[in-house]
Amino acid sequence: MADSSFRLVRLGIGLTSYLFPQAGVSVGFQAQIDALSARVTALEAAVGTSDVYACPMSVSVGQIVYETSADEAIDLANASNLTKAPAIGVVFMKPTPTTCIIKQIGRMSGFSGLPPDQSELFLDTTDGSFTSTAPAGAGKIVQPIGLVVGTDSIEFHIDPDNYTIRA
Repeated sequence: MADSSFRLVRLGIGLTSYLFPQAGVSVGFQAQIDALSARVTALEAAVGTSDVYACPMSVSVGQIVYETSADEAIDLANASNLTKAPAIGVVFMKPTPTTCIIKQIGRMSGFSGLPPDQSELFLDTTDGSFTSTAPAGAGKIVQPIGLVVGTDSIEFHIDPDNYTIRA
């Protein structure tokens, strides 16, 4: 119960009627709190661990990003440039033109032109992009980022520690 209350307070939902219930209200309200808490937990799992980062206006939702040397800032990742890798996530949301929320794990839809279902995807040599062909050539970074699921969705699993550099 404390966990449910904490999450609801974080969301800014007042708990006055829960903490000081009127006669006959508390039982039904507890069920509503439990249901809302379950939805919050599901949303947190769907978004994954996410943080708000500063980003250039040119960065878009669905692009792959790396963390720059500036504190809490990201930019478009690239498998050809060691200073623009490894990827740390995919842009999930842009609350403002210069802030991005990223996720490392989870499904996103709305993509077009994807390779066949279950194709593995890698960080590409084009800024912010992904490809179904691992980059070739000396010095290129090979970093898996996810799998195609269906015709317009990707199941992302971006691990900044899981990459190799071609010799």
